[in-house]
Amino acid sequence: MTKTENQKCEKLMIEAICSVEESDMLLAEMRVQEDTIDYEITLRRAEQKYGYALGINQALVSLGFKHKKMEKLQKLL
Repeated sequence: MTKTENQKCEKLMIEAICSVEESDMLLAEMRVQEDTIDYEITLRRAEQKYGYALGINQALVSLGFKHKKMEKLQKLL
């Protein structure tokens, strides 16, 4: 893997970690929602962010990308 490819993969990995953390934050916010419409909207946003991070993780694993923070991403997922 070239240096440029490695940097792009690292950027994607960080984006995935942020996305999972946002998803966790939205799920915590969802638990205090009383309105069912707001609850559903927040749930869908959280699921979308989690799925996005999961897809990035699968792509990075299939590329054989190795990094210390990949373990953190795996634990969050």
